[in-house]
Amino acid sequence: MTVVSNGQILTVSSGQTSNGVIVLSGGELNILSGGTISNTLNSGGADIISSGGIAIGTTVNSRSEEVVFAGGTTIGTTVYGDGVDYVSSGGTASGTMLVNSSNPRNDFAAQVVFSGGQAIDTAVGDFCQQFALAGTDINTVISSGGEEFVSSGTSISATISNGGVQNVGTLGAAIGTTISGGGVEEIEQGGIGTSAVIDSGGTLDVMGSNGCFFFLLPLEQRTSQLFLVVASYKIWARRRPRRSALAAD
Repeated sequence: MTVVSNGQILTVSSGQTSNGVIVLSGGELNILSGGTISNTLNSGGADIISSGGIAIGTTVNSRSEEVVFAGGTTIGTTVYGDGVDYVSSGGTASGTMLVNSSNPRNDFAAQVVFSGGQAIDTAVGDFCQQFALAGTDINTVISSGGEEFVSSGTSISATISNGGVQNVGTLGAAIGTTISGGGVEEIEQGGIGTSAVIDSGGTLDVMGSNGCFFFLLPLEQRTSQLFLVVASYKIWARRRPRRSALAAD
């Protein structure tokens, strides 16, 4: 078992594979093109995945970080409270799980997707947060207490349920969001959303002072539940209270 301690740097180069590396506080693990790591335990250090590098099954603990640069790929990363997964331009993170800690209100796990970065199939758990900062989130699942902030990026086919929240900021866009029971989608002034589906108990909140226009498809009854399908909605200049909720019964 390889341990990377404070001040040490381990580099995994082309053709090399490392399994079960432990990265301690102040240590750094670099994965270069053609290199692969699996089942890494990051406990206070940093994993850096460069172009052509692959990280599989990494655990990112408190005060640790994983950084995915252009051309880098992570698969099945688990991020715990106060750990962060950064996805830079051209990087891809697939199957990431954000898991709360014993002190979730102060130490929440996070994933930050920058411009040109892509996060696929992220699961956002209780008190955890995902940020799309001009990046793209695809198939994010936001459950109880989890939050997705689409401040200036794009969220595609997210699912919100049981107390989860998706917030679409002024420069953000959400496409094909499914809002299930207890889930909330918030659209800020200037935010854009298309093809949302609001299941029974789901809520769409239109925030800010300007309201919005809606284009609605007919109501549809499925398996004794009421579904409201929103074909397209966008914030426009119209006076309304700060929170105007559209919810399925």
